[in-house]
Amino acid sequence: MDFVLSNIITGVIAGIIASITLSFLILINKPKVKVSKKIAEENGKFRCKIQNNSNRDIGDTYIRVTYRTTSNGTHTYTTYCPILHGKKVSKDSYYNETRIRFKDAVWKSNNYTLTDRIELSVKDFFALNSEDNLCCIELEISYYDYNLIYGAVRRFITQRYTYDSIEFNSVFPKGSLRPIPISKKTNDNTES
Repeated sequence: MDFVLSNIITGVIAGIIASITLSFLILINKPKVKVSKKIAEENGKFRCKIQNNSNRDIGDTYIRVTYRTTSNGTHTYTTYCPILHGKKVSKDSYYNETRIRFKDAVWKSNNYTLTDRIELSVKDFFALNSEDNLCCIELEISYYDYNLIYGAVRRFITQRYTYDSIEFNSVFPKGSLRPIPISKKTNDNTES
């Protein structure tokens, strides 16, 4: 009887150790996905950038954009990116990044009737809510991390942008998350 009980206890302890080890591997082995801290504005078009700096691909990436104030938040739209290659897979390190253009927000006035909806650009949104120090544009990025050891894991990243995050008259160079002024733009090194 003692032999059976000791085998059961040993099995339970081994299971707990295996679960903790797998959870730790999933946690430390996540892809290095980076989001730009700034928004680049060129000719009234506002963009941010996402890069996959890890060695493996990520897939089924959904980017949910929400315009938020202290008292209100409106989910504006969701963008889909089927795959972001890892740096090792993409030959010129260009297919491991994508730019997201911010669409206009459909904003409701205070009485919330259907006829009082207005469309606000990024600039208009921040101008309308200039008194609100906590207003922001929030990105919620979710993607699948595919791995041969533990399968597919859904991961999430959140990034918030305020008015101070906007770099006017700027573009993102290829391979960089920092926008540069348009005056420094070179044709072969920037994206339009």
